[in-house]
Amino acid sequence: MGKKSLIFVALALVLLIGGAAAVYMYDSGRDDLIAEGVTAAGVDVGGLTAGQARAKLQSEVAAPLERPVVVRRGGKRFKLSAEDAGIRTDVGGMVDAAV
Repeated sequence: MGKKSLIFVALALVLLIGGAAAVYMYDSGRDDLIAEGVTAAGVDVGGLTAGQARAKLQSEVAAPLERPVVVRRGGKRFKLSAEDAGIRTDVGGMVDAAV
């Protein structure tokens, strides 16, 4: 192996290692963000932290589902809560799946 070949190989290794380090540093800085384009229960949570996604899902998905439903039939009024209906919203599970 000639001197030029050795220099070329060394330079290629330095560039490869440097590139890998740059990609790693960029990616590790985004560990706490949910990837762009991710949705949970139809709500866009891409680019948010887990805490932000949890708050958004709580207000846009869980809160409306927890409101009771009122039904009127034959002059009678029935109120059905989410708990009585067996409706549960796992916001934490949705966020875990999104991350």
